[in-house]
Amino acid sequence: MRSIVVASAAIAACSFHNGGPANGTDAPAASAIDAAPDASAPSADAGPPGPRVIAYLPNYRGSYADWAGQLDFASMTHLNLAFARPDGDNVWSLGASDEELAAIVGAAHAHGVAVLASLGGGGGDQSVIVRYRDARNIPALVASLDAFVAQHDLDGVDLDIEDAGALGDDYSAFVDQTIAALRPKGKLVTAAVAQYLQDGMSDQTLHAFDFVNVMIYSSYDDSVAAMTYYTNDKGVPPAQVVLGAGFFGTDSSGAEYGYPQIVDADADAWTKDETTVNGRTVRYTGVPSMKKLAAYAKGFGGIMIWEITLDVPGEPSLWKAIQASQ
Repeated sequence: MRSIVVASAAIAACSFHNGGPANGTDAPAASAIDAAPDASAPSADAGPPGPRVIAYLPNYRGSYADWAGQLDFASMTHLNLAFARPDGDNVWSLGASDEELAAIVGAAHAHGVAVLASLGGGGGDQSVIVRYRDARNIPALVASLDAFVAQHDLDGVDLDIEDAGALGDDYSAFVDQTIAALRPKGKLVTAAVAQYLQDGMSDQTLHAFDFVNVMIYSSYDDSVAAMTYYTNDKGVPPAQVVLGAGFFGTDSSGAEYGYPQIVDADADAWTKDETTVNGRTVRYTGVPSMKKLAAYAKGFGGIMIWEITLDVPGEPSLWKAIQASQ
């Protein structure tokens, strides 16, 4: 998710999805959390027994195979691999070899963590959009995606389309056909969403997903406003709305700073939510606020992290803060 702070009804939404290691007990099996009761309704309608903890994992700060041996899967329920994109022949790729994908999928599954391919990403979503904007191509695009999911033993897909002008009828048709292909096989179809995108997306399509990951990465108050928007204004069941949490910060110009860069600039940065980096005031979510956010998210469908490789070790770890709140 390429990070963009958008002021809309006091909500700062992030379309960052671009591209902390740690250890502990296994997470609950994904099948127990999101098992679909039938092919016609989102799985969360059955009521998940506990909140989700979803981490996005890109492969540009180390390969998937490297991360397979480094990630701490404790408390994690879902791992979204970023990003899958199709070529001109509808062939999907995560930019990694079959061996690398097998390593990360195998490691996650060994800990009971579901693995999804996140489709598109900020900017990279154009490669997906151009394929589904030709409605005649959607069946072939979905058939190829179905085969890709089966080939790599994935548990579903997460649509990360961040172009508000590309979420109309063709997007809805792509979503509908993807659900029709994957849900009968027990696969998840989720989406990354933000309020600034919703005018372009039909409410019917929004409600069709198993759950949605809300791209809001600013303050606690903005997070509450975003969750209120989706549950009250849009009528999405709370169990199907997952709150975003950012492992990065932004300055007033919208420039981004990874959490390691922030902690390097200020050794006490983890205790607060604002510091100075290279002469710029940067706002982010420190450990105390991350714990508060994670606790709040438990009243909904859980918490989503963009992204897990931007963590740091030790007491300043944001991932450990989330784990401690579960």
